Amino acid sequence: MTVPSYSPVRVLVMDGRIQSCLPVIKALRQAGHQVTIAESDPLCVGFFSRYPHRRIRHRDPRVDPEGFLADLKSHLATGEYDVLIPILDVTAELVSRHKPELERFVRIPLVDYPIFMRARDKSQTMKIAQIHGLPIPKTYFPDEMTIDEIAGTVDYPVLIKPNISVGARGLTKVKDAQELKELYPLVVARYGPSTIQEFIPQTDLQYKAEFLLDKSGKVKTWVVYSKIRHFPLEGGVSTLNRTVAREDIAAVGRQLLQAMDWYSYADIDLITDPRDGRIKIMEVNPRITGSVKICFEAGVDFANMMVALAMNREVAPINGYQEGLFLRHPGLDLVWFFKSPNRFKADPNWFRCFGKNLKYDVWSLTDPAPFLAYVLANIRDLFSVELRRYKFQRSYLG
Repeated sequence: MTVPSYSPVRVLVMDGRIQSCLPVIKALRQAGHQVTIAESDPLCVGFFSRYPHRRIRHRDPRVDPEGFLADLKSHLATGEYDVLIPILDVTAELVSRHKPELERFVRIPLVDYPIFMRARDKSQTMKIAQIHGLPIPKTYFPDEMTIDEIAGTVDYPVLIKPNISVGARGLTKVKDAQELKELYPLVVARYGPSTIQEFIPQTDLQYKAEFLLDKSGKVKTWVVYSKIRHFPLEGGVSTLNRTVAREDIAAVGRQLLQAMDWYSYADIDLITDPRDGRIKIMEVNPRITGSVKICFEAGVDFANMMVALAMNREVAPINGYQEGLFLRHPGLDLVWFFKSPNRFKADPNWFRCFGKNLKYDVWSLTDPAPFLAYVLANIRDLFSVELRRYKFQRSYLG
């Protein structure tokens, strides 16, 4: 294990159900910190990992947010933790909203709630990018125009995008004005306030850019990777990623986050518009992304940088990372294979399963048990109509 150059701290990492907790708890444990993983579901990858010192349960924030907050405050009030790191959207939003009261017990490397919502709410993100002249798809806001006015203005097809969503859920493609007028109220009723945005043909690459900024807004590190395959096919969660050197993308991301007065970790989704060749911002995710393991494998340890930030220690910059590194999500990549007409033409080949530069988001020879939990949890969830719909219905029409 790496010997830390400063005193270890006690870190509570939330959301043991999501695979992105694994590189976080591994990096913190290897740096000598005392690591606790928290989750409502006992059958979760974080509980099966060898790296946490402790595992604690709480009520599910998705179904009982008040109960979750009560449990979290009870755990924090013991004085056993120095730093709290939430991972999933719902948890991060609750922690950010209640940050002032939670900070009586623990340090939190997360922006205050109004800034958090500039990224969580896609309409706010697009308006900030628009004001600062940053490249985005043509976007129309129903709080500024009626849906009838928008329907008569846009070039079709367009997307109805819920302002707050996870994993492309609620994203709905419409082909004409009549369909927009019919589907818009249905999407809003199910997913909440939504924005209308031009559809960018999915014939070029999508990208993700990960950043960490200090409290003065200075970028301390960044990583860019391309989404080689994703599900749904028309745009969604990545199933295979590859690290790339794209300083132009980093520059756009830096400008956006600084315009938001951001600090700590953030993830930005972008796409190349094949019609003009320009990179355009799609959204900002104000939490640790599901594919963050690719950054750790490429040499960027966001977890310990977040701890340093929370503890008001100097955050040493990390300049550069390994390029050409792949990260694969085996479950979703299997779904991609069954759905894609290009399954036998994929580059890299879908059947390429091994290689020194190919990593898996859950599987690890040094920590194999989380993969067992991942498989068992997914099999269990297939028997739940609600959970099955959540996993596989990625759009309103899907």
